[in-house]
Amino acid sequence: MMATVMAQAMFAAISGSTTVAASIFTRMALPEMIRYGYNPGVSAGCVAAAGTLAGLIPPSIAMVLYAVLTGEPIGKLLIAGILPGVLTAVGYIVGIRIMLIYRPEWAPLISERFSLKQKLQGISSAWAVFLLIGLVVGGIYTGTFPPSAAGAVGATGVLLIALSTKRLPKGALWESLIESARISAVLFLIVMAGLLFSRFLLISGFIGDLKALVVTLEMSAAVFIALVVILYLILGCFVDSVSLMIITLPFLYPISTSLGIHGIWFGVLIIKLIEIAAITPPVGLNLFAVLSSAKGQVNSRQLFAGVMPFLVMEAVLLALLIGFPSIATSLPDLMD
Repeated sequence: MMATVMAQAMFAAISGSTTVAASIFTRMALPEMIRYGYNPGVSAGCVAAAGTLAGLIPPSIAMVLYAVLTGEPIGKLLIAGILPGVLTAVGYIVGIRIMLIYRPEWAPLISERFSLKQKLQGISSAWAVFLLIGLVVGGIYTGTFPPSAAGAVGATGVLLIALSTKRLPKGALWESLIESARISAVLFLIVMAGLLFSRFLLISGFIGDLKALVVTLEMSAAVFIALVVILYLILGCFVDSVSLMIITLPFLYPISTSLGIHGIWFGVLIIKLIEIAAITPPVGLNLFAVLSSAKGQVNSRQLFAGVMPFLVMEAVLLALLIGFPSIATSLPDLMD
């Protein structure tokens, strides 16, 4: 389970999609954990939860969407997700250790052992992943290329590596281009709808009235953040992550700025909340991604129960992010 979390954290640095990460590692890691006698529901819950790391660690599609909807700088937002993403991965690893102290039967000890040489060989075989992480994240942080080009640079890197190692199946490039076009078309429609909705709220005077109401109620930033957390945790049980951002950000973001809340930190908080929503039953997108990729190895009841310990871990991590905003703002501040 810990290895799965670490592997998904590295994959997050070259992917950006939580559902893709959950789907891929369901096929790779879940069969192995079940083969060794792990609890199917908890194993699948681990895969689904670790998939959310792609929402925080750059390049993150959710971060880019937040930047487009709010006007915050994309580069700073992407870099802001690094420390919260690493903290989440470490929190999962510590949480798994504590969880298995009380429930050791969920992950029985494995008698099979590997030598240091075998472990180093396994790590060295992942050189392409480390190269892409350095290329994408390093390029964003140093300003070698604009954040909007990070995905293109990463895709080019993958293509060159695949061609040089002769590991590109016939027809795979064309299929990838078609799928990318489909996803881009859907995202464009979502973004356009969100911007139109935001403009409508502004022109109609709704945003101004809402700001006036907040001033009248003398609402503090702390109370506002608490209400945002409650709103997202409740709606996240019934509404998918992207729709949740599109619906709420047009009026939540202007209020947050009027209360003096740091826009970058607020963005990381929102992404953290929608990633929690992605693993919250009954409509968490990552849960359905795991179920569809598991091919009958785990059912919905097992998965919904198995992801609960990871939701508890997320609650602790969310409290740390709210209590210590510098976790999200320290790296972006260094870019000034």
